[in-house]
Amino acid sequence: MATVLTARGNTFERVDEAAWKNAVAAHVTHMPQRLAFMTPAHHRVRNAAVRLLPGNGGRPLSVQQLAAAARVPEREARAIAAELERNLFFVVREGEDHICWAFPVTVAPTPHELRFGSGETIFGA
Repeated sequence: MATVLTARGNTFERVDEAAWKNAVAAHVTHMPQRLAFMTPAHHRVRNAAVRLLPGNGGRPLSVQQLAAAARVPEREARAIAAELERNLFFVVREGEDHICWAFPVTVAPTPHELRFGSGETIFGA
């Protein structure tokens, strides 16, 4: 029987490969419905957050930085960040004006430090 090694916290466990594939396939079929609320501006904001966080010196991104990078007005960037946080947990805000987490990266210390070829470092979410 083929298995997949998964981790939960500090514990690894083997899962039947067929069961794991079925679980992944079930998530994939629901994803279009979960993403349906996202406009092109939502995708730009989320992508900008992921792209910019590693190079922001370990600090959360401001809505102003995010708005400029995503080419949307600040008010819209703030509203989109709130929707992303509320609907799919794509981002986590620190107050209304700062983004500290954009899957898969975060400025919050985690056991998963990431280092990029560019020299940037950040934590994995």
